Amino acid sequence: IRLSGKYTGEPREYLAGNGKGKYSVADIGTWPWVKGWSFSGLQEEDMKPFPHLMKWIDRIAERPAVKRGTGDKYSQ
Repeated sequence: IRLSGKYTGEPREYLAGNGKGKYSVADIGTWPWVKGWSFSGLQEEDMKPFPHLMKWIDRIAERPAVKRGTGDKYSQ
């Protein structure tokens, strides 16, 4: 709901900060838990009501530092 802007009228890009938000420790700490939604038994159909959340997951994943930190070097 926070990302959708339901109560502010403006969709947000990040969890904390004014306006569209600012990438912060809130995103850094939350993203690893939320990105694995499929491992919890949820299906894509279950996530359709949350398009802003899905965009947020993708947005964080595309950040260069996140890519470095979750790349193949760390999967070994």
